[in-house]
Amino acid sequence: MTGDTVKEIPELEKKLKKARYVALALGILVFIFLGILIAILVAHLTKHDDDDGSAIPACGATAASESREENILDEPDNPGPFNELTVTEMKEVREFLEKDIGVIKPEKGKLADPQIFTMDLELANKADILAYLDHNGPAPPRRARVVIFRGDLKPPVVEERLCGPLGNKLSCTVDLTVPFALRPVEYKEYDLYDYHLMKKVHLKFGKVLRESYDGSFDYETCKEDCLNYYNIPVGSKRYDKDGQRIIWMLALHNLPYQSMHPLDFGVLCLVDGVNETKVDMLKVWYAGVLYNDIDDFLTRYNNGSIKKTHLTYPTEEESIFSTLKHRGPYKPIQARRPPELIEPDGKRYTVR
Repeated sequence: MTGDTVKEIPELEKKLKKARYVALALGILVFIFLGILIAILVAHLTKHDDDDGSAIPACGATAASESREENILDEPDNPGPFNELTVTEMKEVREFLEKDIGVIKPEKGKLADPQIFTMDLELANKADILAYLDHNGPAPPRRARVVIFRGDLKPPVVEERLCGPLGNKLSCTVDLTVPFALRPVEYKEYDLYDYHLMKKVHLKFGKVLRESYDGSFDYETCKEDCLNYYNIPVGSKRYDKDGQRIIWMLALHNLPYQSMHPLDFGVLCLVDGVNETKVDMLKVWYAGVLYNDIDDFLTRYNNGSIKKTHLTYPTEEESIFSTLKHRGPYKPIQARRPPELIEPDGKRYTVR
């Protein structure tokens, strides 16, 4: 390499560097020019829309969403395979069962009468639903599954009946039968507790309850000293080896949040059947001890050979720990508005 060639290299590098700067500057100018051009076009289009009297749609809004009826709560005239039972369908089933097996309305019936406990949609077979939804097949018939307490039968049972097709020649067939003792607790059974079972508890243990807890299950005469009870669903299997309905009844002081005021007294009760003749007491739990023989317990209680509990009936005061009455200053002291849910484009769901 000659000396002249070496001198030319730095000069060439300077020229290339200058050319790069010029190209960068031109690129920036072109970018700015394009930005100005786009802004002018957008302004022109916006002005054109305003001249036509039409506004730019809100974010997320479309012609379909603007015309869509939202939050429709009316029941469909032709419910699909997944729609819950309509009022019309439930009324149809109830009226059919009233004529078929003499079902009584809950507000008028007794435990010994046939009564509807629940009524739910019985989904059609998956294959039939898919054929209807995906292949234009016929709509599967709608059916209802009805749980009925048959206290009128001997022995009484709980039936599950399938009723359908709804709206077209309805019929109800028994799909499942279980023992009456396995039924869920419902308010008719509480009538049995209030008017028969607790009366027997009072007659048997009235002295024990008065001396130990300063209260009574005599609902006809007690006032501020009435005890309450709680049937324990967890500690009661509700079903013994002989197929009878049994349940533990725990005594409580009748105060706010009474479940927070339990007493160390409970009775294992037999509540089988549909009337008071099958209501009885089997065992007693007192002062932390379980007694399998009630008469033996009463004998030992009366002769003082067992440990006894002595409590006074608490008064309902503002200082009681379980009260629902407000105590102390409100917080925050300065009231503030609650948080709000913002839906800028309206509801994002539809109820049908």
